[in-house]
Amino acid sequence: YHKFKATEYRQILLYTGVVILKDIFKKSAYVHFLLLHAALRILVSASVSSHQLQFAKLAIEKFVERCVLIYGPTFMSYNIH
Repeated sequence: YHKFKATEYRQILLYTGVVILKDIFKKSAYVHFLLLHAALRILVSASVSSHQLQFAKLAIEKFVERCVLIYGPTFMSYNIH
């Protein structure tokens, strides 16, 4: 994965990761991944309802909140561009 390109990360995040990572990740990390997966699948969809947008927002917020619990405080950083 160190030499993956953006398209390969996208493939895993949006499509194949749900199947591939299930038996590789610990349950807590897998469920955490599913939050990001679900939110991004909604956000890249051509047609999205306001209910789906609200769900995606909540999923991303939960994803960020749980990062420190699952991966530790050194995982968290701010990036501003």
